[in-house]
Amino acid sequence: MGQRVLVIDDQELLADIITEAFRDEGYEAEVAYGGVAGLRLFERTHHSLVVADLVMPDVDGLDIIRGIRRIDRVSKVIAISGGGALESQLLLNAARAIGADAVMQKPFLPSELVTLAARLVPPEA
Repeated sequence: MGQRVLVIDDQELLADIITEAFRDEGYEAEVAYGGVAGLRLFERTHHSLVVADLVMPDVDGLDIIRGIRRIDRVSKVIAISGGGALESQLLLNAARAIGADAVMQKPFLPSELVTLAARLVPPEA
């Protein structure tokens, strides 16, 4: 069985595309369509990697990262954001400062995200 990945994003189509890209590369990937659902799933099940959008209506990604780090300091986190260029960069910098292991600005190809993730958590470990 591959490494477990949790994708948290309120944009369901994007979240599904990212999740499938991870599955195609041998990861065991789950999806949560929002911050509240993502944190609940993370609390119940260990994940080696979390991909979290930073801008969501229910719980923002910075709070998700803080919640993950309270529970688990070992799991890797990739923060993603697609707001305006300056706003997005500020959010990504803040995410890294509070514990994200890597950041990626939208738009990106799912394969680029999986390649970044593989450096943090190889699919078969």
